[in-house]
Amino acid sequence: MAAITPKNGRVAFVATWDPHTYWELNSTNLGTNYGDDSTGNDDNTAVSSGDISTQDSYEGMNNQNDPSNNSRFDVWLVNDACALVYIPAGLAHGTNYGLWHNGGGTNAQGGFLRATTTGVEIACAHNNGGDLGDYLIEEIPDADLPGWFCIGWQFNSEGGDEGDMGLWLNGSLVRSGTRVYTLDYGSGAVDFGNNSGREPNASQVLDPSSYGGGDWGGNNSINGTGILIANFTCDNPSGGASDTSAGNGDDFYTDYYDEHTDSDIDVTVDPGVIAQTLATYQANVDAEIDINVGVAALTLATYLADITADVAVEPNVIALSLVTYAAAVDDGLAEPYIKKVCGIE
Repeated sequence: MAAITPKNGRVAFVATWDPHTYWELNSTNLGTNYGDDSTGNDDNTAVSSGDISTQDSYEGMNNQNDPSNNSRFDVWLVNDACALVYIPAGLAHGTNYGLWHNGGGTNAQGGFLRATTTGVEIACAHNNGGDLGDYLIEEIPDADLPGWFCIGWQFNSEGGDEGDMGLWLNGSLVRSGTRVYTLDYGSGAVDFGNNSGREPNASQVLDPSSYGGGDWGGNNSINGTGILIANFTCDNPSGGASDTSAGNGDDFYTDYYDEHTDSDIDVTVDPGVIAQTLATYQANVDAEIDINVGVAALTLATYLADITADVAVEPNVIALSLVTYAAAVDDGLAEPYIKKVCGIE
């Protein structure tokens, strides 16, 4: 599960989904809410400029900052939640960190992460009536750390089924299961950058079904860990505290990933999937055959700039039109580029 290059997709995402809570958590917009919460307690005013740090050129909140009571995040149960989370390498093994929760020790929905000897586990967690809960857990290997990850915590409507939970990483459903216990309104104040709900109990983990990681034990805040949280959103589109209120469904999570990930930079060039070698290109030019005109998305200047900066170029846009290619040949510029993307020395 490779790390992503994050981007601020707030405008497009909020326009599509209108969640009740959305905080960018950066130096420009600290805890200002861009969702539809009209209770008057929707901003997280606890976030200040000193709570913002930067990793890999992207900003996020670096410690616990709990919002005011009586927002919809507080008084409604959470069906859907997503965030960009920066996970550093070298977190203390066996240590459980709380990311957020709505509620408290009696009823809560929330997220945790825990460092292990092989990676970092992410948990989608809800509890009802104290120690009764349902949990989904997935591990990100150490080899993929450090970096930003897109995490989604789905407590209802996974696959369109009321009662089904899902854990999403980078736009993909990685764990799912049908809740055993009722999803209920959080009975205490919201934690943000911590989680006072019940930590995962190994016997109540839905997926993986044969979880061998043991109970997680007491959790810590993210303070001083290097963990960052950005672009946090949560929602309950049906409102209130009913277990049967429908969630947004799976598209909420795939769209959040699409809007908050710079996919143009995440791709890599694989010469094995480039259909035409330099010789084939030249043969096509000689035969006056047009070369993938429909995907001539970038100018030669942009290609050359990307090559100079070692920026990865998506394979399906590596071709130039015949006209552009011919002009490049005349300028003596095309051959070095074609050799590079084709892996020809």
